[in-house]
Amino acid sequence: MEAIASVQAQTYTNWEIIVVNDGSTEELTNEILSNLNMTGVQVIHTRNQGLPAARNNGIARATGEYVLPLDADDRIAATYVEKAMDEFKRNQEVKLVYCRGRYFGARTDAVPFNGNPFSLKDLLLYNFIFCSAFFRRNDFKAVGGYSVSMKGGWEDWDFWIRLLKDGGNVFQLPEELFFYRAKHSSMIEDVKQNVMLQQRLGEQLFSNNREVYFSVFGSPLEVYRQWQQLKQENDTVEAARQSVYATASYRLGHILLYPLKRLKDFLKK
Repeated sequence: MEAIASVQAQTYTNWEIIVVNDGSTEELTNEILSNLNMTGVQVIHTRNQGLPAARNNGIARATGEYVLPLDADDRIAATYVEKAMDEFKRNQEVKLVYCRGRYFGARTDAVPFNGNPFSLKDLLLYNFIFCSAFFRRNDFKAVGGYSVSMKGGWEDWDFWIRLLKDGGNVFQLPEELFFYRAKHSSMIEDVKQNVMLQQRLGEQLFSNNREVYFSVFGSPLEVYRQWQQLKQENDTVEAARQSVYATASYRLGHILLYPLKRLKDFLKK
């Protein structure tokens, strides 16, 4: 209800809300949804198909030109939609608009963000765009929506890559307009802790986007050659550093300067 209320409070009023019940078996959830009778809000019920399919099913019902996925336990600031729409109107080349975010609940720190200009190469290496970003429904259709092969996580990362692989700008609004509910346990944390799931998702992500990875990074053999070269350089630097640590002058300097370091740390507090 907080997620819905945050959309209803938007300064931009031309919106629709589509709630997707992806086969929930929770009595409370179904009770809330059965009594959900609000103007501009519709609920669709499906069998359980997983998050990528749930998003696809909801967007298929949408009639608007732009889409914002919003998980049921998160919320957005009152001006998020308005400011995103202004950016789409200002820049016709932009394909994706998002903002800065902040956790709430079990933690309250800012969601980490990439302060560098957008690059596809960076996106291929790590996902720095959270799921609640705006995109055009036509662009969504053009790339086939979310891949149901990413069931279990990383579906947004895979979608961003396919959305942006052939060009298009990304714009991050410089304000905290998205609020991510942090719980003691979440699907994202479960993925981090499940090494086998991470490996499977990583392989699937690469398989879905093999051509773009090859075009940006070259063949696997070339990537391996570069990795070997960097590893050798790192090993050389590490060996030189260890040889310095082993000298008597370094050890003596460490002993003499240690009290000053402790004093500096104390003064910082």
